[in-house]
Amino acid sequence: MPRRRTKSNSKDSKSQDEREATVRPFWSGTISFGLVSIPVNLFPANRDSRVPLRMIGPNDEPLKREYVAGETGSELDSTQTTRGFETRKGKYVTVSEEELERLAPKKSRDIDLRLFVARDDVSPLYFERAYFLTPADKSGKAYRLLSEAEWEYCCRAGTTTTFWWGESITGQGNFEGKTLPVDSFKPNPWGLYQGHCNVREWCEDNWHENYQGAPQDGSVWVGGNPSWRVLRGGTWGQFIYGSGCRNAHSFGDRLRFVGLRVARTL
Repeated sequence: MPRRRTKSNSKDSKSQDEREATVRPFWSGTISFGLVSIPVNLFPANRDSRVPLRMIGPNDEPLKREYVAGETGSELDSTQTTRGFETRKGKYVTVSEEELERLAPKKSRDIDLRLFVARDDVSPLYFERAYFLTPADKSGKAYRLLSEAEWEYCCRAGTTTTFWWGESITGQGNFEGKTLPVDSFKPNPWGLYQGHCNVREWCEDNWHENYQGAPQDGSVWVGGNPSWRVLRGGTWGQFIYGSGCRNAHSFGDRLRFVGLRVARTL
């Protein structure tokens, strides 16, 4: 089998500053939940504190690795090498790149979020290294929760009745005791589904008891109680409310009758 040998390489290697300036995501793909699909990039949130060391020669020249045949001592290039494992002393079975590819798990760029669990239910092993996601498109336009004013504007879709279709819930209510696919009922005039009776939806606004002093431009209302966030809409079963219904809950809680609707700033 070939062995590695080091050789002088006069080319300058990239400095640490140059490497950090060209940081790339180590995974790019799409995260989906419900009807929302968001292209994202995944980055490590911790910088490696280890100092990279190089092998250098007597004249401070960096060395590179080469393969040398163990028996003859002749140099080999990459086209003359292959992978293999030893079945018995001196006997090897070679494995091609195509065979390794067939053995690898099927690659996917899509992650479909179906269930959220409490942090305490996740093994501490998964917290040893942190990561963060960013939108993958170059525009940098983020997906976000709607403000409360935006939510009601979208839910009403230009109507003034209790529900966008009228005053009665007949024929449009979810009484199944569980969530249903969002397109189980007709969309409102703007093509938006389930504003009234599938899950309550988080808004970005902090909770205020009334609308006195609320922003006039539809933006997010800060201040108030920062530990509680506004919930709008109704949920399956007994909590079916009209366009003007509002409630609140602690933002850190996980509730089976609460979901979210996201918007993208244009």
